[in-house]
Amino acid sequence: MDLALVDKRALILAAGGGLGSAIASALAAEGVQLLLTDVDAASLERVRADFTARGAVDGLEERLGVSVGIAGRPAHGSTAEELLEAADAGLVRAKRAGGNRVAIHIEERMILKSSYYPRPSLHRLTKLARRTGRPEASLLREALDEYLARNAGLL
Repeated sequence: MDLALVDKRALILAAGGGLGSAIASALAAEGVQLLLTDVDAASLERVRADFTARGAVDGLEERLGVSVGIAGRPAHGSTAEELLEAADAGLVRAKRAGGNRVAIHIEERMILKSSYYPRPSLHRLTKLARRTGRPEASLLREALDEYLARNAGLL
């Protein structure tokens, strides 16, 4: 059944079993990105293994697998958006490792990337950092994140 839910997001409370687990499975089958509570990595691994064991789908020659990215609160964030971003990073990690696996987000270390900036821009950045009480590097990272989000379609 196509409910046109692909790439929608849903929060499922108590998804570790029972009705919450059933709802999560149904929404996942529709392509919904899920934020689940009360689920551990072992439960997700069982779901992945069960799905993979089903074998090939009619009309497809290849077997299907499931890659899952997980993130936990508070280590990876405190808001749904932060947790989804961290879980997405875990999903990328799972796929890069060959797919059909569960992977947790691992915080990457910052990498130094130096650049030259016009003096007036740096002066305004310093002024903003003082007024907001935030480090200049934090403001630059936020600006980069916003720019990348605006241009996500090009990535």
